[in-house]
Amino acid sequence: MREYRCPARHRIVPYTSIRKSLSSAGHRAGLGHVRPHDLRHTFVTRMLDLGVPIEQINYLAGHKSMAMTKRYDHANEERYGAAIEALDAAGKTGSAEALAAARWKRTE
Repeated sequence: MREYRCPARHRIVPYTSIRKSLSSAGHRAGLGHVRPHDLRHTFVTRMLDLGVPIEQINYLAGHKSMAMTKRYDHANEERYGAAIEALDAAGKTGSAEALAAARWKRTE
């Protein structure tokens, strides 16, 4: 059985206790079944939403490849809003210039 050290009480806590506690808290919060691994996905997604460079997130998450870090990302529409707007503008005008203009606008 895997065990983890609980820093607050300086004792060993069985992994099953942590898993059951998290699942119970998830159900009480209306999130359904929550696993410890879900927290890793949340960490990567939230850090990317905050604009933290993916290289730093990759290091902090302990991933060996960028592909793994990208797999953990569950992007929301807000993060890609500028890209969606650029595509929309390019589609309306029928020109690549609108796409390029939106791209430069975002970086200014």
